[in-house]
Parts: sequence; C-alpha cells; structure tokens
Amino acid sequence: MLDSSKSPNQIESFSAILRIADVLASKVFSAEGELLHFIYTQIKKIIELDGIFIALYDEENYIIRFPLAYDRDIEVQLPTLKYGEGLTGYIIEKGMPLLISKADNVAPWLGVPMRRENKIIGVIATYRSKNDNIFNEDDLQILSIIANLTAFAIYYSKLSVQFARKEEEYVNRERTYTAEIKRLTEQKIEYDSRPFSQENTKTIFISYAREDIEAARKIYQELRESGFNPWLDKERLIPGHKWKDEIIKAIRNSQSFIALLSANSTSKKGFVQKELKEALEVLELYPDSAIYLIPVRLDNCEISHRVLKDLQWVDMFPNWDYGFNKIRAALHTINYT
Repeated sequence: MLDSSKSPNQIESFSAILRIADVLASKVFSAEGELLHFIYTQIKKIIELDGIFIALYDEENYIIRFPLAYDRDIEVQLPTLKYGEGLTGYIIEKGMPLLISKADNVAPWLGVPMRRENKIIGVIATYRSKNDNIFNEDDLQILSIIANLTAFAIYYSKLSVQFARKEEEYVNRERTYTAEIKRLTEQKIEYDSRPFSQENTKTIFISYAREDIEAARKIYQELRESGFNPWLDKERLIPGHKWKDEIIKAIRNSQSFIALLSANSTSKKGFVQKELKEALEVLELYPDSAIYLIPVRLDNCEISHRVLKDLQWVDMFPNWDYGFNKIRAALHTINYT
C-alpha cells in the first residue's frame, strides 16, 4: 500500500485507486471491452503516458491477445502473441513486472502482471515517447495495484455473466415446461370434448426411430388436422404406464401402421425393430389386398427388409406435402368398420 504521508501527488494517486476499487466492487461490467476501457480512462488520470495496452492470456491455447490498445489516445490493433513472446510474454512467463527507464533506442516502458490467486491472467503496460520522462517505482506500484484490481474485476464479471446465463437457461426451461403442461392440458380437454364417433376410433400407429421424433410429430399433427386418430407414444402415453406393454397393445389395436424409415431406423437395433416385428405379425391377419402397413421414407435410405420391399412405400422428400397427400389417400381407402 502507498504511504500517504509522502507527497500530495501520492495522496491523490492513492485516493484515485480507492475510487477505482469502489467502482469495481459495486458495478458488474457485462462486457469485457467496457471494463477495460474504464480501467484505461482511470490509469490516464493517475499516470502520465503516451500509450497503453491491456493483454489477456489464454491459458488453454497458450496465446496472448490484446483487447485494448491506445497510442496517443488513438485506438490501435495489436497482433496476437504466443506464450513467451515479446516483453508481454516475458512478464506472463516470469510473473514479474518490467520497468525500462533508460535504454538505447527504447522509450520508457512499464509493464505489470495481472494476478488472480497466484495465476497470471494478463498484463497492463504503458510507455512514454520521451526518453527523459521515465517511469519510477511509484508508477510501478500504482500500476501493479490497478492491475490486480482489474484481474479481480475480470474474474468477478465472468462469474456474474455465467450466473446470468444459468439463470436465463433456468427461466427458459421453466417456460418450456409450463408451455408443455399447457399443451398437454389443452390436448386432454380437446380429446375429452370430441364426440365419440366412428371417425374418432380410427387408430393409426406411428413407428419411428428416436432420432426422427420431429418428423413423427409433424405427421402426427397433420393426421389429426385431417380428421384421423394417430397414435404416437410421445403424445399418447401417460406417466406411470408400462410403455412397452402399451405400445404393443396400441399396435395390435391399430387399423393401420405407419413405419417411418430413415438411415436412423433401418440400421438401428432397439425397440423400433420390435414394433415393426409386431406389425408384421398383425399384417399376416389381413388379406393380401388390404392396406395395413405403410412404409414411409424420410430420406433416401435403402429398404432391406423382405416384406417392406414388397410394399409400395411413400417418400416424404423432396416434397413433404406431396408425400403426406399420398399417405392420406392410402388411409382413406382403408375400411375402418
């Protein structure tokens, strides 16, 4: 800490540092540039300088970047350095300040490390253009204090931004959850309010690989809007159901079975293959002329199953609407009585 009994200039410098500390402790800077520019403007009030830069060290990639640099109050861009390069790299590597007072062809230069819990996160450096206007130990001490205050402010700002991001993610999840509850509630009301009729008893089972859930949901929704009663596990299973048993039951009770085929499903082991096997057993109960199992390709996958290869399939690409109209036409030919 500076000895405030020495001179009026040192007393003023010490007071300025206290004001900087007060601002950094009370304000959260959401942007890195805003924080560093504040530090730059405060240093200019305390230390006479012609140029300044603030460098930050990326420990993961071993590079040093310069988010702020001014030469005679004009903002300049400095190239990225590798760890250990230049005077800045030297300070980061050694963890020690560097003061150049007088040297041949070198202007007075002062650089100090920014330290946070014994870890060097960057450097603040200043320089003067006139060789007779050198930096001294007081300048070094002042800049070192400000550098450590800046290191703390950068750390605290990152924590605050991370916390705000987590809070936003939580709020978004809560909104999604609320919207889903509302959708399920409205869906149940809609189901309960629909009059019982032959049209409502048309059951169309939709089988899909988990990777194709968005396409399955789209077909489910469009079938509902067309007056059919599709069955999709994500929409129809109730919490607490034994889902495997309910899916098998739904297949056996369905009047038609839509198999969504893609590179995801044709090459995948899992319950989607069990669903298809169950549907093929149901197909055996139908006459050869009846339509029960409708293969629907979502991409240009190869259909290798012997039975599916013998059935006319529908392609949902390159024109989704054309493919869906083909599905709807096939379903309208089925006798649901």
